[in-house]
Amino acid sequence: MAELARRQLRVKIPQPRLALEGHVTDHHRFMLSQLIDQLGYLHRQIDSFSQRIEGVSRPFAGAIEEVVRLPSFQKVALSEGRAFRRSRLKM
Repeated sequence: MAELARRQLRVKIPQPRLALEGHVTDHHRFMLSQLIDQLGYLHRQIDSFSQRIEGVSRPFAGAIEEVVRLPSFQKVALSEGRAFRRSRLKM
């Protein structure tokens, strides 16, 4: 899911670039470049952590599947890895 979102966002990158052409200074371009680099780094960190979580949780796959079946838990996909969120029960 995260990969799909990234691909959809990458398609839209040229649009803001065209909109900003001629309206930003060299300093703005430098700062935007730094922010884009930082975003790439954060995506790589998320991928790294997701792979690590997937690897160390593999021996507990059966237990994880049992927990997910409980009505108050919901599995949330995060790129390649898995995460769990306790659902709030509506009364």
